[in-house]
Amino acid sequence: MPHVKFGYYLYCYADLANPENAKSGVEKKIISQIKTFNAYGVKCKFVYCKAPNNLLKKIISCIPFFSDGISWPPIEQLNNPSFIYIRRPAVVGKELIDFLAAFKNKYPDAMVLYEIPSYPYDKEMTGLLSLALVKDRIYRKKLSDNVDYIVDLSGENRIFGIPTIQITNGIDLSMYAEKKPVNLDNEINILSVAFFERWHGIDRFIVGMRDYVQSHGQLIHLHLVGAGTALSELKKKVADYGLSDFVTFYGVLEGESLSEIYNKCSLAIECLGIHRRGKGQKSSSLKSREYMARGMPFIGSSPIDVFENEYVDFFLKMPESEEPINIEAVVQFHNELYAKYSQSELIAKIREFANLHISMDMAMKSVIDILSDR
Repeated sequence: MPHVKFGYYLYCYADLANPENAKSGVEKKIISQIKTFNAYGVKCKFVYCKAPNNLLKKIISCIPFFSDGISWPPIEQLNNPSFIYIRRPAVVGKELIDFLAAFKNKYPDAMVLYEIPSYPYDKEMTGLLSLALVKDRIYRKKLSDNVDYIVDLSGENRIFGIPTIQITNGIDLSMYAEKKPVNLDNEINILSVAFFERWHGIDRFIVGMRDYVQSHGQLIHLHLVGAGTALSELKKKVADYGLSDFVTFYGVLEGESLSEIYNKCSLAIECLGIHRRGKGQKSSSLKSREYMARGMPFIGSSPIDVFENEYVDFFLKMPESEEPINIEAVVQFHNELYAKYSQSELIAKIREFANLHISMDMAMKSVIDILSDR
């Protein structure tokens, strides 16, 4: 009888041993990954490696040669696993390197998989994390000593000298409520849900709104859901441009409260500034997946990975530049799309695409194959 593969999924920012604790798109993805492992006979158990949760400890964890503050599990608590799967923490530190070395010393035949959900990520590490980048660069060089594969979405063959396994961002459609049709008569309601950072590029959309509103075009309203380091800048721009009647900030929402905002809107925004992290990048964001799972058409400025070999008419690609977004082009795209389909037809069409192209089964197949063949 073949040996049953058994391993652990390690994550630092929420205790997902209870799946109901999954709030963000990332956390829902992790639950779905674990569920998919188990569905394919690769038994996988979640391990919470608690990261610092107060500001002082977070600052200390970013300083080179200071503790990362993450509670990596004692090796003796891991019961002879075939593998461990680690989602990249915010900063690679000495404790992670020491944990991996101890793990490989005790279980030399076990596979270590290390997922980097966004690569390259150096330009993402701004603000407090700019200090952490120095630390990360010191210690990530040592990952190759004990990591067998980087699980990657960028298409790189090797990262930090480690071979990659390519996946796509997948989701469990059953975890996302289908959006409902909306009233399209009075204005176009546009949604962005994110932890807002500079590379989301929402500032480009707001500048475009300033120009569009001044020209008295069709009424539009922007709904921004989430927190993030770019939020204060976005709020300032909205105030400076006199757009307070046209933009609503909600903060972080989840569950029914988030679904209510989806049900107000007929278009969404993915990322409009990925080029700020480096030119020529494709997007495989979880946000694009959530929009599709909900049945929401959307715009973005970078190519979407799962659209490369597929024609879709529910996505509008905007220029990869620092120019304001052309809101007239967005409005035209929106109106033509909703003239072409009824809302129920469009929602069903987008969700069917999602079912065929971004299910977690398809996304994780390459990892499951590697583990099964080991």
